[in-house]
Amino acid sequence: MKMGAAVTMLSMAVQAVGALVLIITLARLLPPAEFAPFSIAFGTAQFAANLAFEWVRLAAMRYYPGPPEETAMRLANIRSALAVSAAGLLAVFTALTVFDAPIAGLTPRLFLAVMAIAVLQGLTDILFTTIRFSGRLILCGLLQILRSLSLVCFCIYAALSLRFADAALSGLVLGYLVALALSLVLFPDFVRVRVQDTTRTMLRALALQGMPAAAASQVHFAVTYGIRIIGASFLGVGSVMAAGFLLALDIIQRPFPLLGTLMTVLFVPDLNKAFDAAHTHEVRRQLTLQYDLLTGFSIIGGAALYNLLPVLAIALVDADLTPAFLTFATPLIVYFGGLLALQTTLALVPQVTRKTRYTLYRAAMHLALAVCFLLIARSLGLSWIAILWLAPLTVLLPMLIPLPRAPAVTALSSLRSMLVAGLFAAILVATKPLLSDLGPVVHGLAGGAVFLLAAATLFLSSIQQFRYQRHDAPIP
Repeated sequence: MKMGAAVTMLSMAVQAVGALVLIITLARLLPPAEFAPFSIAFGTAQFAANLAFEWVRLAAMRYYPGPPEETAMRLANIRSALAVSAAGLLAVFTALTVFDAPIAGLTPRLFLAVMAIAVLQGLTDILFTTIRFSGRLILCGLLQILRSLSLVCFCIYAALSLRFADAALSGLVLGYLVALALSLVLFPDFVRVRVQDTTRTMLRALALQGMPAAAASQVHFAVTYGIRIIGASFLGVGSVMAAGFLLALDIIQRPFPLLGTLMTVLFVPDLNKAFDAAHTHEVRRQLTLQYDLLTGFSIIGGAALYNLLPVLAIALVDADLTPAFLTFATPLIVYFGGLLALQTTLALVPQVTRKTRYTLYRAAMHLALAVCFLLIARSLGLSWIAILWLAPLTVLLPMLIPLPRAPAVTALSSLRSMLVAGLFAAILVATKPLLSDLGPVVHGLAGGAVFLLAAATLFLSSIQQFRYQRHDAPIP
């Protein structure tokens, strides 16, 4: 189990580094007129994959772990749901192509690549989820590493050869195909399993469990996708400012979802087992610990990114895009840090306790605030950077609004750990001007050292705080 957790963490680190290397390299290889359409196309593919397949992935996370004698039945139902989602996504893409629906910056060739990437990403994500929850953490981690390396190598090679957005997207398609083929070879049960009596009961359970939680995830993703599309259109697709904004969005958003995924992988299986066995104390203890760590790491991670922005700009960003990158990076850090706390922690509790309506309430607040702020900002004629500074409020305000009879996980958070996170975050923010004068190398080493010290202190503080904690009240 320790080896599997280590490989899982390694795979997430490789994916994070691979995504950054890919985005940064493409920003240097492709001119702004090509990088902006590539970023929009890749963001569209991710949004489409989330829209079509996220409910299957969330349902598989909740229902795939279970009695071994029912594994074949569960796998067959997950596969059937996957086929239905893929067919629906292809039908939607076909309709959009026939009716020539416009999406900013996407030509027909780019749109075809978007369709292929969305389907392949959804297939591989759900395949990895079933492998992970069948107990093969090492295999899952290695396959995720392979997929990340394949995407980086094929995409960069294609972009280096032709320097066009459609060539880079074709490289991504080839990388996904290689990862999918090898995954099916190493995990043939996903294709081989045959169930004579496929019941509709579990398929219905999959839909009832996965769709509400996925709907909330899709709303959060839709707001972020809207920021990408509206920002690119507002700044002018193909302009240097749009390319800098999209590069900042692609870089800043990477660390936060990986942190949420890591916490989910480490905590969700035990949470499901404890909830099904009615172990109230263990469920509350682990929910509290996860909320505490995620919120604290969001605060510290956001402060560390803000502290290291000059270093990141010098080391990672092309000189032509640096001013735009620095202009848009700070509000995006606040937005994605708050989004992690809103989406992962407040959605985890309803998912585990099967009260998914609370997740939808929070997502509806996020969407309603985003639409209202956008309309008000446009009516006042605000600039895009001013509009972007309103985005963090759309994720922070819903966390402050109590819901009637909602699972009160936020009340369980450790005050001591939050004080630790706030203290180190204040240090990271306050020392940014001082460290910037010492040069990028010293700044990077000092900022990284403070972040590692803060992360270790927060983790040890949270573990010690909850080691002796008792929660005997029933879950709402």
